[in-house]
Amino acid sequence: MRTGGWSHGLVERIDGVVATGLIRGHPWWRPVFAGRPADRGDGAAWLDGSTGELDLTLIEADLAAALTSRRPVSLAAASLSNVPDWLDSRGIESLAAAASVALRPGGRLLVRRVIRPAEDAFVLAGLIRDPVSDSLVARERTALYEAVDLYRKPDSPATLP
Repeated sequence: MRTGGWSHGLVERIDGVVATGLIRGHPWWRPVFAGRPADRGDGAAWLDGSTGELDLTLIEADLAAALTSRRPVSLAAASLSNVPDWLDSRGIESLAAAASVALRPGGRLLVRRVIRPAEDAFVLAGLIRDPVSDSLVARERTALYEAVDLYRKPDSPATLP
């Protein structure tokens, strides 16, 4: 979007991602497209892990408000997908702050973005961007996102950058 020609072939890239990635193994989309749930471990391994059952609950709410309503430090992991792409800067700051409070020490947060922002609200909210983020766009084989970032909540305040 930022550079000329970004949208050339976009439909074909999206179709390819849907056909080879989402239907085959994505835990949120496979039930919609294929009519059966994803298998254990089909989620993003760096976020979901490969053990335990996927606990997925759909709610209709403002995401920052939903995170704020949770008990602080109660989430081990969360995925915001590309929610920040649809928010203004104030909304992103609010979402980042709510996520930082909701995550327990060592908790993980996955955020996808169509365009990488100049200023990272999640880092400013006290989360640490994991170095694995540098490889996640390629590992997810995505044609949509410029940035796929994994953040971690510090184990203790002393580990803040």
